[in-house]
Amino acid sequence: MHTTRRDTFRSINALPLAKIEKSKLKFIERDVKYNKRSNDQIIVQDEIENKVAFIKSYPGIQADIINYYLDKGYRGMVLEGTGLGHCPEELIPSLERAKDESVPVLMTSQCFYGLVNMNVYSTGRRILSAGVISALDMLPETAYVKLVWTLGQTDNVQEVAKIIQTNIVGELGEKSSENFFLN
Repeated sequence: MHTTRRDTFRSINALPLAKIEKSKLKFIERDVKYNKRSNDQIIVQDEIENKVAFIKSYPGIQADIINYYLDKGYRGMVLEGTGLGHCPEELIPSLERAKDESVPVLMTSQCFYGLVNMNVYSTGRRILSAGVISALDMLPETAYVKLVWTLGQTDNVQEVAKIIQTNIVGELGEKSSENFFLN
């Protein structure tokens, strides 16, 4: 959370597992809602797709950036949008092209805390109509890794969306307040 402070480490969009108070470790009880490992045989699914782009949205971004990755044969993209998960409207035709070419595009937020919700504003609804998939509360880097892995398992866009929005190992979580971490 900070480049030099010693108290820099904080969970983002997840509650911590424990706290240290007065030199004692205190575990925080919480209901973990991700798939727990069983005693069944572990099956390693290590196929990945290397051609996944990571694009940060900013004022003045040009649609050529998305078209570049489509022209180069990239199989997926993570778009780090603003606030609730938005990007300039000028990108929408290129996002529609990605949809037409069955290239999944995930929307994340540049904000550390909170959930992507493209239904709030008309631009967001147009982005959704263009086929962009909400990465919910995943940080952009987490969404990138999950998309790289997911595209190694399937190239079906509907299945990609389902996997992305399924909590597998705790990468999706209940919303937490930053105030929790400031106590």
